Amino acid sequence: ATDPWRANIGGAPGMLPVVADIEKLIGRLGVDNKSHVVIVHHGNSSSDFGSATRVYWTFKVLGHDDVSILDGGMTAWKADRSNPIETAVKTPAAKVFTAKYRPELRATTAEVETAVKAGGVTLVDARPAEQYLGDAKAPTVKEFGTLPGAINLEQGKLVQADGVKAEQPVKVAALMQSLGLKAEGPQIAFCNTGHWASIAWFTLSEVMGNKSAKMYDASMSGWTLDPTRPVVKGGGKK
Repeated sequence: ATDPWRANIGGAPGMLPVVADIEKLIGRLGVDNKSHVVIVHHGNSSSDFGSATRVYWTFKVLGHDDVSILDGGMTAWKADRSNPIETAVKTPAAKVFTAKYRPELRATTAEVETAVKAGGVTLVDARPAEQYLGDAKAPTVKEFGTLPGAINLEQGKLVQADGVKAEQPVKVAALMQSLGLKAEGPQIAFCNTGHWASIAWFTLSEVMGNKSAKMYDASMSGWTLDPTRPVVKGGGKK
């Protein structure tokens, strides 16, 4: 099924759609600039949580701050039998949503190229360790390995034991310290298609409060489209 929240642009499958297109999608959902948006995911896995953080990031990039994620998703909601459940399909009345695009939350390939060459920005790989090390890769990525200098902040460690709620800040802080990852300063989160990366961005920006964190939505799928761009195996050390 096509994911309307992402677009294949230039061969990279997880890109933010053209702003005008995503504005129309949001408007069709009955959301305008005055709406408080609560994102509800299935609540079965960290990838479900990633679906929510990706939509959350999209709203933030589009300048809409009045957005939340339902903690634990639909599974947690249903677990409390006192919560009401709606089963009828409803079609909302369309509204007009106008974006105020924030480029400071989104890293371009050119920015990542500069970060790789010049440093000064922490590159954060949110993928599982085997992909970071180059022992495995996603089908959409053309090369095994990661960005030179990247630190591996695995998305699976950024959720609680239930796998669907954001990890507590104290535990995230301890994990980051163990990796030598600072809680502030320029950071760019990436993965394969900007899905797991959104969990890392959400953790860095919204849980830990680093407003200098960005997400690279092209991620490794977009990066490896050009074989001249560097990719390293065995970890991100240059």
